[in-house]
Amino acid sequence: MLTSIPREISTSDLPGERPDVAWHTVHSEPENTQLRVLVPDSLGTHTLTVNCENVSLEVVPILLNPRVQTILLTRNKIRALSQSLVFYSDLRKLDISDNEIDSLGRKNFKEQENLTELRVSNNSIKVVEGTSLQGLVGVKMLYLDNNQISHIEDGAFRGLVNLRELNLSKNKIKSLSENSLNALPNLRTLNLSGNKLGSVPSVGLSNLTSLLELDLSDNQISQVPGRAFGGVTSLARLVLDKNNISEVSPTAFSSLCELRRLSIIDNRLQQVPSTALSALPELQELQLSGNLLESLPEDCFKGLTSLLSVTVSRCPRLSAVSSEAFLSTGALKTLVLSHNPRLASLPPAALASLLNLRHLDLTACGLLYLTPTQLPLQQLKSLRVAGNPLHCNCSLVWLSKLTANPNTSVIVDQPACASPPALYGVSVRELGDGGVGCDGRLGMWTIVICVGVALLGLAIIAIFLACRWRRKRKKRRKRDSQDKTIGMWDDMWRPGNHISTTHLPPLPTNGDSTLYPLTTPTRLGPPPRLPPDHPLHHLNYHHHHQGCLQQCPYAALHPVYHPLLHPDHNSTQTTLDTPTLYGDSRQDYTPTHASTITSQEPPLPLCDPPHWYATIGGGGDDSGRESRPLTPLDLTNSPRKVPVTYV
Repeated sequence: MLTSIPREISTSDLPGERPDVAWHTVHSEPENTQLRVLVPDSLGTHTLTVNCENVSLEVVPILLNPRVQTILLTRNKIRALSQSLVFYSDLRKLDISDNEIDSLGRKNFKEQENLTELRVSNNSIKVVEGTSLQGLVGVKMLYLDNNQISHIEDGAFRGLVNLRELNLSKNKIKSLSENSLNALPNLRTLNLSGNKLGSVPSVGLSNLTSLLELDLSDNQISQVPGRAFGGVTSLARLVLDKNNISEVSPTAFSSLCELRRLSIIDNRLQQVPSTALSALPELQELQLSGNLLESLPEDCFKGLTSLLSVTVSRCPRLSAVSSEAFLSTGALKTLVLSHNPRLASLPPAALASLLNLRHLDLTACGLLYLTPTQLPLQQLKSLRVAGNPLHCNCSLVWLSKLTANPNTSVIVDQPACASPPALYGVSVRELGDGGVGCDGRLGMWTIVICVGVALLGLAIIAIFLACRWRRKRKKRRKRDSQDKTIGMWDDMWRPGNHISTTHLPPLPTNGDSTLYPLTTPTRLGPPPRLPPDHPLHHLNYHHHHQGCLQQCPYAALHPVYHPLLHPDHNSTQTTLDTPTLYGDSRQDYTPTHASTITSQEPPLPLCDPPHWYATIGGGGDDSGRESRPLTPLDLTNSPRKVPVTYV
């Protein structure tokens, strides 16, 4: 409660006053609930500020100096503005945040044409009425954040032609009508974060042609449709953080040709929206952290030739980076891939195209190895690799030298070894060459040994192949020699134990070149034995002709062997009208008794190869034992076919 208010006080008579000549302001601080007001005539052009913060005021004081320009009434218990501000037409800044105001009222700012900054944050305002802000023609910054605003009446901001920044964050706004934010031709910054927007308010933004910064973070947006920002073509910064965005239309950003900063942090994107991003040729900063990205595929930033900074951190599924992911971002200066635990490796050429890279952050990833070829060190100024499970071996000595070199231009943090167990927790700076056994001579011997082992392995393989080739050649020659041994016999046995029809070779036999047609051969057993009482059973005669039959298949054609081959045929004399095997003349041939022919051997030719024999018969088990009478061979037009079988 105000007890007394002096009408006129000089700065030297007021305890606690602090003249600020540099800024031409004089601050007045109340003690307890005692309000002190400055009304000196000698202040001239000095800015007058009244600070009444946290003094439990319930209303706006009306007995302040009418020339006051700044009033700070935060953290009080003010519930309404009423007409308290009509006395302060020179007011430039008014801060009534952190009070209990539930309504701005009607035309309570009609005398504040000079007001440029109004802060009504953290109150209980539910509706922005159509005439609540009437009269604020000069206001440039308006803060209505942290209220309970759920509805904005049409034309509520009409007349605020000079408004540059509007903060409506942390309210309960679900949608914006077409006329909610109209008549704001000079609005540059709009903050709608922390509301309940279910989609991009394309209609409500359609009249903000001068808007440069738009913050739609922490809402309930699930997708960005095509041309969602068609009315804000001059937008330079767009924030879509902390939504549920899982889909971005290929034409979502097609109208944002001047966009320079885009942030889609903490959403549910499973892949980089490459097609949508390719419509942003002026984009310089891109943030995709906290999404469900699994990889950075080939040329995923295609068309972003002006990109200077990329941040893809805190992606729990990110496990792969293509070697050509940053192919189109040659101007990139800052790359942040930190806190991606599944990112265990980088392709050797993944960052090769980033010749202008200045800052690289790979903190807390899953990297096991790092080589100089993986990192563009030409222009690098800052390298952060701490928190990775690095395996310290000879391939990491370069990083140890880089961190320990006081003259290097690269600022490196303090990475530590995670393996082998003997080096766990040891700083990479302390490794050196000897720390991991990477002496130069040892390295040379290692190379020599590896080369020697490789050459020895090649020699063993060559010897094995040569031996195998020689064995195959030997087998082939042996097979060829066997074929030559067979000589004139054609197609006896084929691979796979298949028997084919055989033809006697067209070679003359004692001047007779007649060819005999043969049936399909049948494999037979040995020639039949003669019974003891057979008239031809004579030891020498039998052995001689048995061997002849085994050696010469042509001998089977001679009539003298018919009794041998057909012992059940009883014939004492057979006359064949056939050419003799010993000449061209035709004569009768009468078989002679065995006792009369044992003294001389018939002059039959012996044929190659040995150990083969032929039998006359129909094949099968009864081969060589025909019971039908002997039919003379008519060589001129003989219908009889002689089957010959080779065993």
